[in-house]
Amino acid sequence: MKGLLKFRAVSLSKILLGIFMVLFLSYGISYAGQEEYESIGEDSCLECHETGKSDKIIADELTQSIHAGFGCLDCHSKKNTMPHKESDMKVGLEGCSACHEDAAEEYKVHGRLGLGEDEDLPTCTVCHGDHDILPSTEAASQINPGNLPKTCGVCHANIDMIEKHQIRENHPINIYDSSIHGRSVQGGLMEAATCNDCHSTKSTAHQIYSQGNPNSSINHFNIPDTCGKCHELETKEYWDGIHGQLAERGDTETPVCTHCHGEHGIISPSDPASPVSRAQVAEATCTPCHESITLTEKYGVSTGRRPSFIDNYHGLKSQSGDLFVANCASCHGVHLILPSPDPNSSVNPANLTQTCGECHPGISTELAATPIHEVFIEEQESKIS
Repeated sequence: MKGLLKFRAVSLSKILLGIFMVLFLSYGISYAGQEEYESIGEDSCLECHETGKSDKIIADELTQSIHAGFGCLDCHSKKNTMPHKESDMKVGLEGCSACHEDAAEEYKVHGRLGLGEDEDLPTCTVCHGDHDILPSTEAASQINPGNLPKTCGVCHANIDMIEKHQIRENHPINIYDSSIHGRSVQGGLMEAATCNDCHSTKSTAHQIYSQGNPNSSINHFNIPDTCGKCHELETKEYWDGIHGQLAERGDTETPVCTHCHGEHGIISPSDPASPVSRAQVAEATCTPCHESITLTEKYGVSTGRRPSFIDNYHGLKSQSGDLFVANCASCHGVHLILPSPDPNSSVNPANLTQTCGECHPGISTELAATPIHEVFIEEQESKIS
């Protein structure tokens, strides 16, 4: 009996000793953990981080930036100990949002991706820079109009990125650089359209959506108003015309600005290579829709417009290289295009003397009423019958 009691006493003492050791070690580890991190000030940062990603001296970059006077911990707020505590904070997002609350609230989506859905989604620093951030008015700023194509090209000209995210646009940066907008910016006209002017929704580059988003500035039905920020008169005329009227009804078949002028590669109408130049407009711009069997059947529009134009005097002169002879736009209008029954249409019977008179002053009502397209169409129909 005494042996059993002695055994139990020994066992109990071992258990108590074990508990004590566990508590002691736990306290020791906890205490050591508290002592492991030492608080540091701003001056300590440059001892390790003298240069940034661009291999330039951080202190110099910061002094010349818009954030001159800021300390490291103003942005890198979680790096205030040595060694640094582990943190999932992204300085290029959360660090900026502490001051730029409105921008942080706006930036939830870029293209087809939502914030936090993909590691490739650009952060503030990708577009604005890090220690060398400058206001957009500065020529050296990454978001200055003259530099935006290069800034956007970090992702949109990256072949790996394009393939990974199935971006179907073909070399948009290079094409833009050769456009009238790109060349104007390169020539110093900073009011010319750059990436942000067309792709920003509600005039903020923090809301760039894909064209499938109904709020996107490049959504089919929003494109006229996007272009209208610069081209006000043309946009008003477009909305008043038949194409604009159909767009307002939600018709996805109707052409908008980009169907005729192009997208990133828009060039001046005076350039012979432009799809809306005098030499190209009939063949390159009007024909694809007005000779489409699908569209002509859908809208009840007669076919044969292009052949009838090509076979008449105006078309023959145009094919010979005459840039002053009448083309589709000369008679039907450019942006304010209306069906002939509309009293405001340039090809309404009551307005033909004025329309034809632009080239043929003093033309008679009878001569102005001479059928143009109908002659060819009637001949074709008679051959079929």
